[in-house]
Amino acid sequence: MDKLRSPAAVTVPVHGSHEQLASLAELNLDREVRVGLADGAGRNAWRRTVRAELEDEMSGSSFFTPLAFRDAEGDPVRASAHIDELAEVVDVLLVYADSGSTLLPAIQRATRRGVYVVIFGGVVGGHPGSDFLASVNVGGGETVVRHGRRYGSWVSQAATMAHGTAPADGVILHLGGTRENAYSELVNAGLRKGSSIAVTDPVSTDWSAKEGTVAARESLKTYRRVVGIVSEDSAVALAALREFRRVGHPLVPCATQDMNGLARLWYECRENEPRFQLMTTSSRTWVVRVALRRGVAAILEAVWWEPTEFDFPVIEDTLSSRPPVWRPELPDEAINSALVDASVLRRVLAEAE
Repeated sequence: MDKLRSPAAVTVPVHGSHEQLASLAELNLDREVRVGLADGAGRNAWRRTVRAELEDEMSGSSFFTPLAFRDAEGDPVRASAHIDELAEVVDVLLVYADSGSTLLPAIQRATRRGVYVVIFGGVVGGHPGSDFLASVNVGGGETVVRHGRRYGSWVSQAATMAHGTAPADGVILHLGGTRENAYSELVNAGLRKGSSIAVTDPVSTDWSAKEGTVAARESLKTYRRVVGIVSEDSAVALAALREFRRVGHPLVPCATQDMNGLARLWYECRENEPRFQLMTTSSRTWVVRVALRRGVAAILEAVWWEPTEFDFPVIEDTLSSRPPVWRPELPDEAINSALVDASVLRRVLAEAE
């Protein structure tokens, strides 16, 4: 496909930090915009929080029509069909592409219809700036590898400190997402670069807490000595740690994204579980706001400066001076780095599975 003429199109990622986030007001929206969200698997608390972030951002302007939302529930065929369906009724389409490159033909069709498609999760291939407006996924390529390397380095350091030396027979358990997804593979590549301890292949959990429990249980049967956990999803991490605790296995250092229940668990266990250390990075539910602003900029034919790639900011680190943040008034599944207020988080999580 030819390069899009919009000055907001991005062919090469623009790297920046979360401190460079813009605001919708800076765009001076002056016309009606129809927005769609095509989510590949939208049932868990993280995805529901993402949707709440988007609706909150849209509430800042009366020019948005109500959000058109579709959830493929993990089905690649449905995900493609939803993109085709939404492309008929929206101007800006935000896509969380769990099904990866299988969605590219539908995305290309939407772009040909004149819809500005922004990918904010997953890797679809193709050519940004031509096949779709931009990729704003806090994790294209090397960004995710760097993220995995940081996790691997931290967990291996924490495990080494806990044991006095790097456990030669230990492994770091990598709890991934859907089977063979590109994001998990990139994280795993970074883990292996950063860790001085052996790392497992990504264990499929579908980013589901229930599957995290199963994965933790099976890992204790498969591996002689699990000395650390890296999880791409915080609810999965919490489920795995709870399962370790249930069966009487010592808690191990864990690196994942921030979530209220992880902080609570650390405070509950810090005296009796000396090896349990915690490092979290932002759950970056706010990235959907960046994606929306990129699409609106295209509608307005504006040159837009906001970055499209962000490093994952560290939220908590018990090895340094960043203690966990526990908010007792919120449920365990609440994401404290989200940019929505507590009442919204409580409502969203009451709807989550």
